[in-house]
Parts: sequence; structure tokens; C-alpha cells
Amino acid sequence: MNEDLAAWLPPSVIRQQRIDEQHDGKAERDAARARQAQAEQAHGEHVAAYMAGAAARGEDISAMDAATGNVGRTVAEVLAGSMAVVADRVPKGDREPVNLIDPPAYRSAPADPDGVIDRAMLARARRQREADEHRGAELLEEAAARHRPPALDDAWASWRQR
Repeated sequence: MNEDLAAWLPPSVIRQQRIDEQHDGKAERDAARARQAQAEQAHGEHVAAYMAGAAARGEDISAMDAATGNVGRTVAEVLAGSMAVVADRVPKGDREPVNLIDPPAYRSAPADPDGVIDRAMLARARRQREADEHRGAELLEEAAARHRPPALDDAWASWRQR
């Protein structure tokens, strides 16, 4: 606690603040312990899941590697396994190379030979523009009506009522 602030506080308040700080610190430590235990449990579950997958693939994992957490495969190993599966199923002449660098090519819809889609899009755009212009004119009229000065008769009538 800042000594300048503590100088004018009564001793009971300072004592209560220290107790509150101790309780907050204990709560933070308990939460950190719970997070650590949860992380360790999740890690154990992940290692067990990997071990089950490795056994299904026919890989041998030593007990020391499992205990130290030194399990897993590199990207090259994963891709090599996938390519081996592809090699078994697809003949070599029918394979297409995989390009992981360039973005995917998106194919557009075929061209509209008679222009129906183009005419429909233009007509909708025209209707939208007309509706926007009509709505804009209505908004201007409403704004002008709100700010229109009262007629002279209304002004005299309101003055006479005073």
C-alpha cells in the first residue's frame, strides 16, 4: 500500500486492507494451482490419446518417450503418411500435385448467354436507387417541417395568450 495514503487511514482500515490483500493473494494462488492441475490432466489425456492413435497406426512408442512427453509426429511425417495412403489408392498417373503456396482458384459461374441475369441486376439496382431517392426526399420534407417557423397568425395567437 502507498505510504502517503496509509498515513491518514485509521489503523483498523489498514489492518483490514492487509487481511483482504492476503485473502486475494491466497485466492490467486489457489486459482493458479487449479489451472496447473487442469493443464497437467489435459496433457495426460492428450498423451494417452496420441498413444492410442500410435498403437492403431502400428507405431512403437517407448515408455520413456511417453513419460517425458516426447511424442508426436512432424508435419513431414504426417504428410508422408497421407501420401502413402494416396499412393495406395490412386495410380501415379492420375495424381495431381498439391500446391500449398498459391491461394485456391475459385471458379465463377458460367457466363449468362442471353443477359437475363444482367438485366435483372440492373433493374434491381435502378429500383433500389429510386427508392433511396424517394426516401431521401421524404426525410428532407420531415426535417423542413420540424424546423419551419410558425405562421404569423400562430405567433400572434401565442402572444395573446400570455
